[in-house]
Amino acid sequence: MASLPLRLALACALLLALCAGARAHAVPVEAIPADGAVLTAPPAAVTLRFNEPVHLIALRVIAPDGQPLPGTAEPGPDGTVVRFALPAGAADGGYLVSYRVTSADGHPVGGSLAFGIGTAPVTPAGAAEAAPLRPLAAVLRAFHVGGVLAAAGGALFVLLVPGRSHPLAGRVAPVLLAAAAVAAVAGVAALILHGVRLGGPEVWRAVLAGPPARSLAVTLAGLAAIAAGAIRPDRAAAALAGGAGLCVAAFAMTGHAASAPPAWAAVPAILLHTAAAAFWVGALPPLAMALARLPADAAVVGRFSALAVGAVGVLVAAGAALTVMQAGAIAAFPGTGYGGVWLVKVGLVAVLLTLAVLNRVVLTPRLTRPPGAGAGALRRSIAAELALVAGILAATGWLTQTEPPRATEAAAPAGVALTATAQGVTAAVRMHPGRVGPNRLGVTLTDAAGVPVDAAAVDAALSLPEAGVEPLARPLDRQEAGGYTADLTLPLPGTWSLRLDVRIGDFDLVILRTDIAVTP
Repeated sequence: MASLPLRLALACALLLALCAGARAHAVPVEAIPADGAVLTAPPAAVTLRFNEPVHLIALRVIAPDGQPLPGTAEPGPDGTVVRFALPAGAADGGYLVSYRVTSADGHPVGGSLAFGIGTAPVTPAGAAEAAPLRPLAAVLRAFHVGGVLAAAGGALFVLLVPGRSHPLAGRVAPVLLAAAAVAAVAGVAALILHGVRLGGPEVWRAVLAGPPARSLAVTLAGLAAIAAGAIRPDRAAAALAGGAGLCVAAFAMTGHAASAPPAWAAVPAILLHTAAAAFWVGALPPLAMALARLPADAAVVGRFSALAVGAVGVLVAAGAALTVMQAGAIAAFPGTGYGGVWLVKVGLVAVLLTLAVLNRVVLTPRLTRPPGAGAGALRRSIAAELALVAGILAATGWLTQTEPPRATEAAAPAGVALTATAQGVTAAVRMHPGRVGPNRLGVTLTDAAGVPVDAAAVDAALSLPEAGVEPLARPLDRQEAGGYTADLTLPLPGTWSLRLDVRIGDFDLVILRTDIAVTP
């Protein structure tokens, strides 16, 4: 069996993986117009910005007459922005924006916001998710991930440890078939449930085009190859290797870690980390079988220990890299539901570490006094390890359905929304989050007919007369026709005076003024 340093490294790697997995679900961080905004003229478009790339399922803008506006929402090039162009001449009244997207791990995110043109907006009814479906989604996720790791890892074990012509390879075949079947059924059921949670049959085209569906298709192809190879392992090395490779690759096609910057480092780290973890998890059932036939299969146990040293090195290095890329996600855990599940998961890893020490110090030496004498105790220890892995997978499944504190932090206040008009030009102004510290100033310019005004330059100057703060000048960057933004830091709360200098062409200058309340 593996040495004590090896077992310690495995447990440390799992702890690293726990930190790496603490990334938040996608949340909207900016809406243009902002929720509750009262505009004097129709905006050119409704724009939502999220904290990470999302897959658009549906976005509807409901007009004051209760009918959805014609048009189709379009995602931005980086996937973090969704935009719905409004038709020209939108009528005065209250508008409701309802959206539904999925985050990088397939988690559904939905909500509504309201704005008004010439009047106060209606109060939106939030798009609540059916809470009873969350436990089922967590269970299906745990079974799917566990089955995939067992099938892919078992295939790697057969190829790398006993060899496909060894009798143990034939005895492992039923385990591979069972794991592949469980993973396939759970994965398909989870995708169906995913569609139900997103809104039912009318969204299936978007669901099937999303990252979870693409990842599942690759996984199913890999599981099919593993199942085919398990039937005749002595003649199907390519099927086993290819199937394991597809299953591992599928993990990098969806999930928050896969979207973590920089992608050139995140994706290889996921592939290496997943392959090493699968090799470890998939080796547990075959090792139990080998221990049942000691001393005949003693060489198998020894070869696994030798290979596991390199696998653990990869596991630790890749897990550490993922942790660094996603650091800072556990600072707000205490006192949250997410933190409670996370602590349970860490506790299971701690028990696994204790069991590893017991195996090395007490049980492993018995294998040689006399040969095979401690095999029964080690088989029971491996059974306990499998139970702990099952608990870790269950906790992982539940964490995927629980909103982490980082998501709450990312969902900053809606900010300040107001308008200013001069010389036939209307500026819809947003200050996000509208409090002391870093802010984003956004300005949408339209003419009297609601057509975007494409200015040659837009400059902002913010002052706080009550505190004797002179104007803080910033040029605004053009994002689209009529849309301009700038990032700035406001050091004090209070009512700041905003002056916008809008240069239209070479000679026309339009000056717009308004006040912005900045909170502590």
